[in-house]
Order: sequence, then C-alpha cells, then structure tokens
Amino acid sequence: MVPVNIRNDFEAHGVVKRVLAEGQPEYDPLPCLVYQKEGYILTEWAPMPDEREKIAAGGRLRLFTYTFGTPFQPVQLVAVGPDEMLPLETVS
Repeated sequence: MVPVNIRNDFEAHGVVKRVLAEGQPEYDPLPCLVYQKEGYILTEWAPMPDEREKIAAGGRLRLFTYTFGTPFQPVQLVAVGPDEMLPLETVS
C-alpha cells in the first residue's frame, strides 16, 4: 500500500492538511488531513497491483500500529469505493 496525497477541500470546516514524518529520513512522509474538532487524522492508501490481486483472491488487510511502548490508540481500517475517494493533489 502507498499513501496518496489527498487534497484538503475541507479547510472551511477546520480541517488541516499535514505531512507526518516530513523531514524524518527514517520514515516515509505521510500526507494526512487533521480533523481537529472530531479528534482524528485521516490518511488514504492505494493498494499496489500485487496487493489488489491478493485482496481479489479473498486475501485480507493487516494493520500494523507502532506504539513504541505507549498505550494503543484506537484505529479504524475501512475500504472505500471509487465514488468515495478523496480528491488528490499532484506531488511537486
């Protein structure tokens, strides 16, 4: 899976776009939308062709959450259809 660079069409509602781990070479940058009032961060991911094949063949998704010894935070993993995907921004 690769994170996609989602566009923030929700600034008027207090949503802030951020890139997590930007400038941290040990991590890949992660574009996200921060929903401050609602208390969550949203990222969107695109499966690679081999992952699509595994899912289509009845495979599953795994979610690794690195807590680094801190308490586990609630997470949610969902699938969205093409009509539900957020708009993308081009990478400069």
